[in-house]
Amino acid sequence: MKKLLAVVAALVIAAGVALVFGRLEWTPLAVEAQRGPVYAFKVEIDGVTAGAFRSVDGLAAEIEVIEFVDGGDLRVRKRPGRVKYGDITLKRGYIANSQLFDWVKQIERGELAQKIMTISLMDGERVVEAWDCFECFPKSWSGPSQVGEGAALAIEKIEVAIEKVERAR
Repeated sequence: MKKLLAVVAALVIAAGVALVFGRLEWTPLAVEAQRGPVYAFKVEIDGVTAGAFRSVDGLAAEIEVIEFVDGGDLRVRKRPGRVKYGDITLKRGYIANSQLFDWVKQIERGELAQKIMTISLMDGERVVEAWDCFECFPKSWSGPSQVGEGAALAIEKIEVAIEKVERAR
């Protein structure tokens, strides 16, 4: 019976529920389990913070496969070829900051405004992981657009072309 109670107590604690003075209460563990981790992205352009973004899509690399036949060999051989990086789409709630739009305008004026962009995956104030993207320039910009009804957030979106990605830490 004591072993059964110990197992039940361990399960209750693991679930984030505590028995306090004869009633069940949620512990911070349970609240965190319900809420989930609060990840957001911090983006810096040439070392200057561009803001926090709720969505970063397209952080990817694809390696071309080169196929060839060697001499009289009947098998097709494969070797890695060129690396192509995906375009990155950043989305955030619209704020009165023209940094991203100004970058688009630089390109529009014909200025070669390729920059280094650092994307940091954040958990609160803690950096979980970070990537440096090189030779970046804005490919498209849109915003603000309304999502949902009522007091929904207006969303700003920018798509950035990149040439290379490396881990920043």
